[in-house]
Amino acid sequence: MLAVFQPMGICPFFHIFAQRLEWEVLPEIYSSDHIKIKIKILPRHVDNIYSNKERWNIKNPNWNLYTDLLEEEIKKILDLNIIDIEETTQTFTNLITDIAKKSIGTTKQTKKPRVPWWNNNIKEVISDKNKALIKFKNSKKESWNEFTSTINVKTNPSEVWRKIKSLKGLTRNNDIFIKTNQNTITDQTEVADILGNFFHENSSDKTYNKKFINEIKIPKENNQTKSTIDPNNLDQINLNLKISMEELEQTLKDCKSKSPDPDKIPYSFLFNSGISTKQHLLNIYNHI
Repeated sequence: MLAVFQPMGICPFFHIFAQRLEWEVLPEIYSSDHIKIKIKILPRHVDNIYSNKERWNIKNPNWNLYTDLLEEEIKKILDLNIIDIEETTQTFTNLITDIAKKSIGTTKQTKKPRVPWWNNNIKEVISDKNKALIKFKNSKKESWNEFTSTINVKTNPSEVWRKIKSLKGLTRNNDIFIKTNQNTITDQTEVADILGNFFHENSSDKTYNKKFINEIKIPKENNQTKSTIDPNNLDQINLNLKISMEELEQTLKDCKSKSPDPDKIPYSFLFNSGISTKQHLLNIYNHI
């Protein structure tokens, strides 16, 4: 709390603090010809929430130490308690986070509190803007790489000259025009509609005779395909099989997310764990 003894007429605060101020008139004038006002700056509740938010120090991890410590501890609890799988899962989670605190550590980040006017729409717009900016910056490089990748020693000389001309802006007009009995259609949208209607007419039922439609087409469309899946055959229902170690490792390898789940464990912790840890995790998955 901050108390300021100043006359209200020269209160040294900006309007942005107005919603965080509380004031009252003091009973004493303290040998002055002005009535004193005590002003309090109220702390925001979110200041305490976001001031010291901890995150894993993923930028400088010691994965070797993390893996060795975790493998050493996980071997002590290899027996899976399938009776209380929730307790087993919680024990496994706590073990990973405890080892991570010793070998990887955390960093504290000061985050600015949310302002009243902030909402998800603004967040999405800023995210879209950043994505568009990255795409804009990379488009020239990607376009040039794509352009040069199509030219090699086996490329047809005419194709090479066509690409050289395109660099100078001397590209051909690839628009399609349709000439009718009355005039020439140049509008590309109208041209697309004309072509679409033409192919639609040629592939419609009007091109078939009635015998083909009645004896072959309609019966085929109304005949439902019988399922050949046997629910008792595990070769057909692979979803009923237990998760394999290969599937687990491939899934962890393909996952690019760096954000932790509610259990505070990011995928990188699982990916960089040892074989005993992954096997214990696999046993938990297959018993849930």
